[in-house]
Amino acid sequence: MTDEKPELVPEDENVLRRIFSPYHINEDGSLKSSAFSPSTNTLDISVNREKIADFKKNCEIGRQEEQPSPDGNPVREKIFRGCIRGNVGEIHNTPVDQEKTLYCKVLATPDHENENPSHADLRLPKDSRGIRRKLAKIFSDLIKPE
Repeated sequence: MTDEKPELVPEDENVLRRIFSPYHINEDGSLKSSAFSPSTNTLDISVNREKIADFKKNCEIGRQEEQPSPDGNPVREKIFRGCIRGNVGEIHNTPVDQEKTLYCKVLATPDHENENPSHADLRLPKDSRGIRRKLAKIFSDLIKPE
């Protein structure tokens, strides 16, 4: 782990979020709000810079991350379904509060340990009520792998 402060991802880039069922997808195919939930004990949502790892590469990684249910219960499976895409400039410039003082940031956080140089964190502000709905409007619908 490095002590360097992560840099902001340039606003002309797009990021991809890998989507898995049943965690991120409802039975009707719509996204759950958990698709925009931060990692445990953080304000960060893992995304990947499309400029570094394109959609096809993200699909390959997503398939590698699939996990069968240990006991046959489909609720405990992790099945890759595709990606959603968001523009970094739109993420950086969309206020998440009524007063227009709180914004999300996309930080370049390459994961060298797991050989993922495209990793980035979508960092939420501390007061992030209503943020999931706003992020859902910024990100595309599910893009399914071929």
